[in-house]
Amino acid sequence: MKKILVINNIPTPYRRFLFDEMNLIAPEFNLKLKVCYQFEREKGRHWDLDSSKFKHEYFFSKRTLFGNEKYYDFKTLNLDLIKIDFREYEYVIFSPLMSINNALLSLIIPRKKQIHWVESNFESTKSVAGIRGLLKKVLLNRSDRFLVPGEKSINYIKHFNYGCNVYYDFPNIIDFDKYRNARTNLKIIDSKVMRKRHGISDKTKVILVLGEVCLRKGSDLLPSIVDNVGGDYQIIVVGAGDLLENLSQNKALKASNKIAFLGQLTQEETFKYFGLADIFLHLARQDPSPLVCIEAVTAGLVMAVSKSTGNSPEVVNRNGFILDLNSPKSVYKSLSQLISMSDCEIKKLSDESSRLAEQKFNHSLIIRRLFKELI
Repeated sequence: MKKILVINNIPTPYRRFLFDEMNLIAPEFNLKLKVCYQFEREKGRHWDLDSSKFKHEYFFSKRTLFGNEKYYDFKTLNLDLIKIDFREYEYVIFSPLMSINNALLSLIIPRKKQIHWVESNFESTKSVAGIRGLLKKVLLNRSDRFLVPGEKSINYIKHFNYGCNVYYDFPNIIDFDKYRNARTNLKIIDSKVMRKRHGISDKTKVILVLGEVCLRKGSDLLPSIVDNVGGDYQIIVVGAGDLLENLSQNKALKASNKIAFLGQLTQEETFKYFGLADIFLHLARQDPSPLVCIEAVTAGLVMAVSKSTGNSPEVVNRNGFILDLNSPKSVYKSLSQLISMSDCEIKKLSDESSRLAEQKFNHSLIIRRLFKELI
């Protein structure tokens, strides 16, 4: 049985789901998976996961230099990792750009065993020249196999690595079955209660904005959208961030009755809004491969996603619009067009989202395809 080692920075809910599923499927291909978590937590990220419930084999690195063994830091060295006998593994999957420690690993691990997991693109990072650019060129040429979420990451890698590489299509993984049933799982009575709570009718288009409320996510653009886009719609913003208080107290926005800021909700409450919404709006100026876009397209929402979102080509294809934030008028026009659509037209785009998600984001198919290509 061939062994695969995945080196990950910290356990997160979505990575836990991914590794649990990979572990479940691996024996079908005579493969055995083990995951190394370099740290238990990352500052600013507050997931509280019970590792005893993980359904995959894992271990934590315990001994470190230049940092705290519990908290992820780019500069920390994990001594346990450097001492691993990599000869027992057929492949080692990791990102050489995640930390100094991973950069060193790329120089230690035999080249033929390395599969680099790269989500970076030119929208998420501008460090392509100088010493940083040279370092990325060295590291990204330590492998000719790459896990990538989409075409923007491939273009990024090709900027540094001109070789004949193998690219495995590996978008961020979500619980596909859960999200594709978001609408059917939201009972009619729950939908009516939620619409009544927000003072909107059955005909009102619900536009969902989900994520950190900040400049990077384009939250500051919401007032101008409300000012310039007419029609019967309600924007519902779920999430916290440094712009939340300012925007939620904006008198003009309050008077418009077109937008509601809900703050941070539980995962269960947030999930209900995927069932309620018609349109998903993502205005990020910088976001490499957001899970939330994959969740939205899988839930069958009509997509309106900024061009600067890393996975926009993968989540928008005949099911909405890619928005050019440098052209506000085109953004207003696209949103106005979606809001003015009939229920039948919205349903058609929603069905396209569901078809696209089935093709690209079905976690079971993605994992099996990867394992089939590796053996």
